[in-house]
Amino acid sequence: WSVSLFFRSIVRATFLPVTIIGRENIIDQGAVFVANHQSALDIPFLGYVVGVKPHVWLFLKKYTRYPLFGFVARRMNVVVDPTRLRALVGSIDQARALV
Repeated sequence: WSVSLFFRSIVRATFLPVTIIGRENIIDQGAVFVANHQSALDIPFLGYVVGVKPHVWLFLKKYTRYPLFGFVARRMNVVVDPTRLRALVGSIDQARALV
């Protein structure tokens, strides 16, 4: 709930008119949403669309080296280390267990 509020606040702070069409088509089962990162707002907008439905974020390990960002990322996301195959597979298993 708090993460949904956070994303909603960011989207509203942009003062951009946002219309979501097809939110009712988001299923309650496992699905993959992929952001193409065309802007820094991809993640907040995707989080805004998903809302309070259960979801898991995958987060690259290299971003955990930033103190505050890393602290939040390790607690809210599944951290993925693409440089080690065994760790990568473990991250996928961890994400699957959370959904």
